[in-house]
Amino acid sequence: MPEGAARFVPRQMRGDGRCLHTTSWSDPGHKGLSDELKGERMRLINWWGMQRGHGAEWRVGRIALAMLLAVPRVAASQAPRPLAAPSAATDFAFNRLRQAVELPDGTLLVADRGDDVLYHVRLDGSEPRALLRKGRGPGEYQAVGSLFAIGADSVLFVDGFTGRWIVLRGAQVVGTVSDARATNTTMGSAVLGASRSGRVLGVHGRSWRGKGPRSRETADTLDALLGDVRADGVDSVARLVGAGLSGMTELSATRGGIRRMLMVNPLASADDALLLPDGSIVVARTAPYRVDVRLPSGAWLRGPVIEPRGRTPTRADQCAAITELLSGSEPCEPEKLPGWPSAVPPFLPVRNIAPVPTMLADAQGRVIIARTVDGGATRRRYDVIDRTGRRVQVLELALNQRLLGFGRASVYVVETDDDRLQRITRHPWP
Repeated sequence: MPEGAARFVPRQMRGDGRCLHTTSWSDPGHKGLSDELKGERMRLINWWGMQRGHGAEWRVGRIALAMLLAVPRVAASQAPRPLAAPSAATDFAFNRLRQAVELPDGTLLVADRGDDVLYHVRLDGSEPRALLRKGRGPGEYQAVGSLFAIGADSVLFVDGFTGRWIVLRGAQVVGTVSDARATNTTMGSAVLGASRSGRVLGVHGRSWRGKGPRSRETADTLDALLGDVRADGVDSVARLVGAGLSGMTELSATRGGIRRMLMVNPLASADDALLLPDGSIVVARTAPYRVDVRLPSGAWLRGPVIEPRGRTPTRADQCAAITELLSGSEPCEPEKLPGWPSAVPPFLPVRNIAPVPTMLADAQGRVIIARTVDGGATRRRYDVIDRTGRRVQVLELALNQRLLGFGRASVYVVETDDDRLQRITRHPWP
């Protein structure tokens, strides 16, 4: 029986092979099913009963039954829902925000990749304060990267160019971890989370097919690596499927005559991972879409399939992906880009030019995954995944909004206006 499927137990059979209405279900999610989906399952089970003893027809019926029972259960409670109205907002206009971490006093550390500045932000109408200096000295950085909470009151800032780690307590620098360490050299800037105990998750390319630049973005397989702020050395904890080299192309000169290299196709996906504060590691798989969880003990929980293989992408899907990745700076000419996948992926991975992370975690340890924006979509969706890998909720935002980070009882959203200026809003959560 497929993992996560319902187990149907007939109590009595009629002469025509169909079940009487007295049935039992060992599926714990059955109570959450809508009446429509319950009816669909029962109709197919009745049809299955009529096929018994009809040779080839029975084999077809058995396959159809397995396919239906393997389809993810969509409870009525998973209907897309919007966030609550914002309780606060910034007046300051940011450029290209990447991530935000809430500090114990309710203020934020915010990474702005457009301004290349780490800001300390108060949502009280005051202007944000720029932190750190650019350079190679202690507490200095070359490029803004990711932010992750560690300990009870500290934040790990990752240099987006060198892979150096800077530890802040509040808005003050309290430590610098050299990018010359083996751990930092191996992970680079590809850090995917940190735990309260100071453990850090990163990824490193493992294998590549074909000729071209070898990087995390172009790898066919990657290793998820677990390191530490205090000690040098990494352990490989998971194998991830990468996007590969098939989508690499050079974009034509645009504004200012600048030519850019696009390392992957805009719809090329890859497995993603996130280290949670308690030391658990969450791995989102793309084919099929599911979420596995590695517990702090090292044991793995394999999540159920959330959705089967995606549909064939249309030109509208391709144009939406180009707009998402390149923020509308390139025309929609999918025929000029190689490596289009045969199916729309459930999510798109973190990329160097992507605006915000694909996966975030809330204070309860649930993981929120940004879904791929389909062509013609009018809203942006996020899946909320519990600690067993099951989808328990779907969030819906406007297309010009993205989740930026979570606090103890808040979620932070970045909203982009028509001039591409960005502001932060705070909403109650959950």
